[in-house]
Amino acid sequence: MTGVAITIRSSGATGQLVGSLLVTESVDMLPTLEKDIEMTRELQIRSFRAEDGAACHELRRAAFLGVFSTFLPPDAVLGGAESYGVSEFTERIGAMESCVAVRDEFLIGFCTIRVLSATHAELLYLYVASDHRGTGVGSQLARHAEQQLLRSHPEITTLFLDTAVPEYNQSFWERLGYRLAGSSFCDYPSGRIPAIRLEKRVDGPSPDRE
Repeated sequence: MTGVAITIRSSGATGQLVGSLLVTESVDMLPTLEKDIEMTRELQIRSFRAEDGAACHELRRAAFLGVFSTFLPPDAVLGGAESYGVSEFTERIGAMESCVAVRDEFLIGFCTIRVLSATHAELLYLYVASDHRGTGVGSQLARHAEQQLLRSHPEITTLFLDTAVPEYNQSFWERLGYRLAGSSFCDYPSGRIPAIRLEKRVDGPSPDRE
């Protein structure tokens, strides 16, 4: 498993501050945590940092060479896996709304949203390490990224995503409120791959936006 260790910076009265994760006996949300951090006993979701770039890059690469290879042509798999270097990818997701999931001091997932206009944003990346899929990490990442986006861009009304592997993940996105909006495509170095577009309205009342 690829990951990034979190170093201990200081200690407090109720536990150790490990990076930005306060370790306590409670699994509840703590009011003293920064607003962009969600924590349970095992899982921390926080904003992306530059030092997370290599682990995020490897998660994406592993997904193409692993699960995506079942659904995409070989040239798209290889082209997608090698489409960005580590530095370029780190800069790319660092310039967008990105968050990461950390468990047992290892980075196990990330999500990135790109703002495209005053009202629309694209959920560009969501990747979770293979041995943590099916545990709720992806859903928590997607929800956190959406809440983080709407705190900084409350004018956004629509989130969308394009997937070239709907056989694999369309039902997952529909459980999160996305609905089929039509056909689309995904660009890979080998060319364009047919895809579907899924959309979600996010302009309704929500306590996360207050």
